[in-house]
Amino acid sequence: MEAGRKEKPIDVYRCFPAEASGAGPASESTGQHSNQWSEGVGILFSSAATFVLSLALSLANEGEDPASCAPKREVKDDERLLIDWRKVDHLIARLPRPSSKHGLKMVDLGLDLVYEVETNPQPGWLEAVALCTLLTLPWAEHEELLLAICSQIEIWEDTKQLMRALSQIGSTRMAELVSAKLQQFIVLRLLTLQTLDRAIESTVAALGMAWQANEASNLVDRHLFHCDAINADEFDIRADYMRWLQGLFSFCSYSFMYEAAAKAEILRLQNRVEMREEFQQALLMSFMSDSREAQPYFVLKVRREHLLNDTVLQMRHARTRMKRPLKVVFVGEAGVDEGGVAKEFFQLLTDQLLNPDFGMLQEEVETRQLWFRASHIQSLEEFELIGSLVGLAIYNGILLDVSFPLVLYRKLLGNVPTFEDLRDFKPSIYSNLERLRQLDSGFEDLGLVFQAEQENEFGDGFHPVDLRPGGGDVPVTQDNVLEYIEEYARHLMVTSISSQFEAFKEGFSKVCGGAALELFFAEDLQLVLQGIICYDWGALRQHTRLEGFSPSDDVVLWFWETVGEYDEEQQRRLLSFVTGSDRVPIKGLGALTPPFALVKNGDEDRLPTAHTCFNVFMLPAFKDKATLQRRMQQALENSQGFGLQ
Repeated sequence: MEAGRKEKPIDVYRCFPAEASGAGPASESTGQHSNQWSEGVGILFSSAATFVLSLALSLANEGEDPASCAPKREVKDDERLLIDWRKVDHLIARLPRPSSKHGLKMVDLGLDLVYEVETNPQPGWLEAVALCTLLTLPWAEHEELLLAICSQIEIWEDTKQLMRALSQIGSTRMAELVSAKLQQFIVLRLLTLQTLDRAIESTVAALGMAWQANEASNLVDRHLFHCDAINADEFDIRADYMRWLQGLFSFCSYSFMYEAAAKAEILRLQNRVEMREEFQQALLMSFMSDSREAQPYFVLKVRREHLLNDTVLQMRHARTRMKRPLKVVFVGEAGVDEGGVAKEFFQLLTDQLLNPDFGMLQEEVETRQLWFRASHIQSLEEFELIGSLVGLAIYNGILLDVSFPLVLYRKLLGNVPTFEDLRDFKPSIYSNLERLRQLDSGFEDLGLVFQAEQENEFGDGFHPVDLRPGGGDVPVTQDNVLEYIEEYARHLMVTSISSQFEAFKEGFSKVCGGAALELFFAEDLQLVLQGIICYDWGALRQHTRLEGFSPSDDVVLWFWETVGEYDEEQQRRLLSFVTGSDRVPIKGLGALTPPFALVKNGDEDRLPTAHTCFNVFMLPAFKDKATLQRRMQQALENSQGFGLQ
């Protein structure tokens, strides 16, 4: 039988060296378990799956012919083959741990027989259960046996059946499989070899199969699949990314193993390459032309009092230059943009985009998240501008103080929204629809029809919109309530704002795209744009660079005491004062680039200043803590606008 595989299973026996302990092929204790095996295996699986376990665990009957365990009857196609893992655990606890090559040889014989059985009711299922059972056994922690199983999984064709078997193993067993077996093997082997080999590739392929099964069954948290070894600073993530682009084995093909911070680094690598190429091309053009296109930077010259209009006009004519390194100039100010001016520009522009007078986006009352206004369909160019600005921020590694719902990032990555996306986006509507889903009767009293309300142009009232043709005449009943819920959710997240979103996505994709985005989940992309709100000043202090001060100087101690006494709003203002943004990078304040610096700057007659481009806080040598606190407060209250940065 050829179901579900490309070739005969690996000979587990040949994977093992000679037994060092000299144990014999069978022990007396093994024979004592033979009758218990024969009696107990029948309750472990239903119908044909009984045969699978008896074969896969035939090592319990070392020295006996595993074919004697074959089922006595054919199995009907409609019989469910579900695994009772509690009973499996009970029997495994009574089985002797295999201590000889002969026991392992029986595993191989069992797998051979599984492939040859002719009474298989569902092709591929019995083989999948056998592999799944072996993979989750405590004995699979043995390196060579684990590799043999993972190698077989790597060449498996009927992945659907294997995923089905893995999805039944339960949360505890899945967590043990991922963390204690597969991840542990990958980490230890990478640290030991400091390179890739076939063993790592096979084990990663098995981990990928476990990932797919977990995505379908949601047994364990996604974070369990993050691999410490490849997320460590010492790992050469650039080399792994280049292998991926060349079509070689790469962890990028298993992006669930990367944390969001690592994916953000890969995106930065891609963006820097594109920037360098654009910069070099523009320099070449500058030798041949005096046109604007020959400018090696993407320069935005804006007036503070006309920030939005100036930006719109320049972005409209900058389609071919937006992937060049960004420089922002505030007209009439001396700021030289090495990154800090651009940070302030995006912060101020974000504030204006949120202004109700602009009217393109609206803030959800419950979640404070931004969404498209369904009534504005005549201003698609402005939606494209917003998308370009969001893409430009990500492309240049700038965090924005915005909050979009997760469903926006899912849509940007090509995912289709589902009803569950409403939980984060519109929790009250989600709760009401969920209660409607649970309703058994009384639909007539609700008076619902297949319609939803949508805002009129310029926000002047609402009008009904059909969720299906003639929806105003179709009442919601118990028979069609699920369709109503699905269509209502689709209306909110897709159809009512389709033109606006497509314009936004087009603008976003012009600046931020490429292969690296394929690695991202929606949660990752959200963190890259919005950062995190977690002010770990202890981590910042630990990584702070001092110039002109020593850690024990009074003024340094007073500074950190003052920061520790600030409330969250004051801490946000301080972070914005020093870095140009109140958002925290994915890896936290300790990962600021460049590192935060406290630099001695004159005596107490001065106010503290900052070089946001370099995350530098210029701190005068104040004589007492009270003066330091007063001067810092004055500086923070008058922080908008740049001197020479």
